[in-house]
Amino acid sequence: MAWVPDDDPGRDWGLAAQLAVDWIEERCRQERSQGILVTNTLGHLGVPELERFEKKYQRVSPRSSRRDSRGPVLSYVPTLKDLEFATGLARKSSLAVVESISTPLRGWAAWLEALNLVTGAPTAVLPETTREAVERLKFCGNNGFADDYGKRDALRIISGLHERGCLDQDLLVGAVFAAGVFAVPGIKNLASLIERVERRAPGPANSRDLS
Repeated sequence: MAWVPDDDPGRDWGLAAQLAVDWIEERCRQERSQGILVTNTLGHLGVPELERFEKKYQRVSPRSSRRDSRGPVLSYVPTLKDLEFATGLARKSSLAVVESISTPLRGWAAWLEALNLVTGAPTAVLPETTREAVERLKFCGNNGFADDYGKRDALRIISGLHERGCLDQDLLVGAVFAAGVFAVPGIKNLASLIERVERRAPGPANSRDLS
């Protein structure tokens, strides 16, 4: 797994795309397979680096009819639902993601220790307190946090993180998704539960992760 974080407003989208393209093409050579570009739609991208990749390999979207391909996948600015689709195509292969700030993937990358293609280093692992919470949320979210027991246990876990000053919604949501909870309805419901805790609970006494 690899990613290009959207952490620099001055970074050109073409540069971000090229970092992912270079990594996927190397994976294609090593795996002797064809690359796949996954985008939200099949409309015009306006990113020459991706257009060259598409001409050399192939491009699909969750809304296209062609879904039977497998191989190294480049997922460009995905929603979590799109990333779920791309992950399925990349099964037993490789996946590189170009993040958009509209769908933060810090937690996803941290859970998987994905290679940061900007720095060339693996993404730092989650703090132990957060990691334990993710594991517990994965267990109680097997029904998408739609049942009473799942909601109750999730609220207890989220409230515990808030009380300790280490509740980071973007980080937590991305990590729980990476751990295996489906984007819909699971992650959607989890985000609502986090927002409920943040609205009702008093502010934490200490904002540090106390793990």
